[in-house]
Amino acid sequence: MRSLDVKLAAVYLRWISDREVIKYLMTQTPITLVKEKQWVVKKLKDKTSLDWTIWVGARPIGNVGLRLSEGGKVVNIGIFIGEKDAWGLGFATETFNLLIRYVFTVLKAARLELTVHTENVRAVKCYESLGFKLEGTMRDKHYNLITKRLEDVMMMSIIKKNIN
Repeated sequence: MRSLDVKLAAVYLRWISDREVIKYLMTQTPITLVKEKQWVVKKLKDKTSLDWTIWVGARPIGNVGLRLSEGGKVVNIGIFIGEKDAWGLGFATETFNLLIRYVFTVLKAARLELTVHTENVRAVKCYESLGFKLEGTMRDKHYNLITKRLEDVMMMSIIKKNIN
């Protein structure tokens, strides 16, 4: 993982312009290259957010971010793999394993949480395998611009005291 990079804004834009890639993202609004560059600059300055690009060798394949709240004790994580040929190869799981350790040992957080569309079965299985527990389902929580319907969203978390 490396920090976000404005030089990669065109790559990020390609990913988030792909309907299949963003199908299960909470943000699906089309943007421009200028707006994407502004977003990267904003994220790099944000003290309540840690964002990285996921790399495999010399190739960027996705992004991951942590949002810190409650004085850094609660962390929300979001991830997507933008390169579709990298889907299902374990890169998200590997990234999560690194960040789970980071969140609980370096950041000293008490809770790591995420939201996920109930229909994103592959992601739900990944999160469950990592130890995330379902806390509840928010019915009709997100209007999906791709599917054109309201969809349920699950809240999942790992609590530090429950980690072996």
